[in-house]
Amino acid sequence: TAVSVSAPGAQGSFFDIYRSERDSVRTQELAYLDAIVAQGGDESTLSDAQKQKMTLVSCMESELNTENLIRAKGFEEVIVSMHNGSVNVIVDADALTDEQVAQILDIVLRETGETAENIKVSTAQ
Repeated sequence: TAVSVSAPGAQGSFFDIYRSERDSVRTQELAYLDAIVAQGGDESTLSDAQKQKMTLVSCMESELNTENLIRAKGFEEVIVSMHNGSVNVIVDADALTDEQVAQILDIVLRETGETAENIKVSTAQ
């Protein structure tokens, strides 16, 4: 019989949990779209499922690239989440200076193509 022991805090940080949940949901979404394609159907349904899948994959790539570029600016933990014309950025910091927000915003604008009014930068604190 296996016994599981967990130390305090072993469940992970906010960022670890968020990433895990995001990855799980994305895996489910991709599997759902794959199932639609595998079942066949009319051309419109198949085309729509393929477009949704490509949009999802593109968002996943943009999120990862953007997170890595923000990490390169000195933020150890960061989450970027893209949804239908909006981008949320959460960094591990007590507060952000105007310069830090500008750096993050510049990266997100460049990598996602979204406009500044569709981007929200916040801290996890």
